[in-house]
Amino acid sequence: MSSDKQPLTPLRTFGPPPVVDSSDTDRTLGRAMIAAWQADGIFQIRATPAQQAVTERALAASRAFCARPLREKAAHVSDLTYSGYVASGEEETAGERDGSEIFTVCPDIPADDPRVIEQSCCPRR
Repeated sequence: MSSDKQPLTPLRTFGPPPVVDSSDTDRTLGRAMIAAWQADGIFQIRATPAQQAVTERALAASRAFCARPLREKAAHVSDLTYSGYVASGEEETAGERDGSEIFTVCPDIPADDPRVIEQSCCPRR
């Protein structure tokens, strides 16, 4: 039995330096990451154990939040930014309703900002 399917390209994995300081090495790494993304559409970054632990805690918190009742989740929307909860189906991508729940985090705009004073930051949903 033969297959016309192309073998999968292994996912390229990068180990970023502890600090990025615009060195030639950092630039070379950046170019390699962009080249991998352009060629394959994806790449992965190797996390340290500490980074992996933070990621796991964040994912657990996300799952716990998404398990809460819709009314409670929908109450978490900022009037000062576009931060907050978006229910499944509330947004569209390429003309199709998104099926995922989203919680966007953005920095708040200071209360003395003219956009806040004029109440023109973010339209209410």
